[in-house]
Amino acid sequence: MNRTVGLWRDRAAIILAALAIWQVGSLLIGDFGLPGPWSTLVHIAELASDDWFWRNAAETGRALLLAALIAILGGVSLGAWLGVNRYAGAVAEPVLSSLYSLPKITFYPVMLLIFGLGFEAKVAFGAIHGIIPCTLFTVSAVRNIPSIFHRTGLAMGLRQGEIVRRILLPAALPETLTGVRIGLALSLLGTLIGEMFASQAGLGYMLRESMERAESLSITALAVILMLFALALNGLIVRLSNRFGPGTPA
Repeated sequence: MNRTVGLWRDRAAIILAALAIWQVGSLLIGDFGLPGPWSTLVHIAELASDDWFWRNAAETGRALLLAALIAILGGVSLGAWLGVNRYAGAVAEPVLSSLYSLPKITFYPVMLLIFGLGFEAKVAFGAIHGIIPCTLFTVSAVRNIPSIFHRTGLAMGLRQGEIVRRILLPAALPETLTGVRIGLALSLLGTLIGEMFASQAGLGYMLRESMERAESLSITALAVILMLFALALNGLIVRLSNRFGPGTPA
């Protein structure tokens, strides 16, 4: 109980410190360059009352959902296969690591040529951001499973499918969820970048329009909304990681 209270106290202190720094920065720079917390909160409330904002938010949510599903399902499946097949994993892992280090914006012209302007391009761009970390973390998770786990399953008379389902997957899950958390955050980033470059709907499109009109209040409000959304997604995955962390019964 004391640990929980201390955790929430620390979080509150961090939030208050961030708000104080934000307010001081607004006073030093000026409200035009950096709107303060209160004016930003008021503008967020105005956006929340506008149907146009919710239509764009729904568009971003739909694109992110598809991109995240492709990244997570594809990355975890590929990573599990590469982790089990050691030779294929040894060949593919350096290639994936090199692709992971590249700025993904270099792939965007190719995405546009393949998918054209619109919804499909930003889904694909979000997916390529998230699929590589999901794959790499899953490969590592599967490789790090002690071989004694597999031998114990065989000694217990379990079939191969039961060993995978009851032993190997739960053992690999914590590290896999770490990759999912990073992949989900990067999928959101890729989706928003896709909307900013070539889309006529979505929060990224709204952000680009606000930047072109130099509407600093709208830019700050949208940035805060996206930050809170990303924090909520991250918190959800962290809870799942804690739920299925080491020592948790399968």
